[in-house]
Amino acid sequence: MNTFRDVFDAFGGATVVAEAIGTSPVHAQTMKQRNSIPAIYWQDLVIGARQRRISGVTLPALAAMSRAKLRERRA
Repeated sequence: MNTFRDVFDAFGGATVVAEAIGTSPVHAQTMKQRNSIPAIYWQDLVIGARQRRISGVTLPALAAMSRAKLRERRA
């Protein structure tokens, strides 16, 4: 899992991510399009992944995705 879009795919889409993090499907879809999930949602996302037995969604992994996205924008 290398990108936030990969996270959405692993969960099965924006609607499932929205349920896991307690936001609307529309907001989750916007996050997917931007390939970004704000850090405020990460803990709930990790818990949701664990409950759904989705591997690779950890706080360090999400932080690495965020750093990679930042590097892309700077390049």
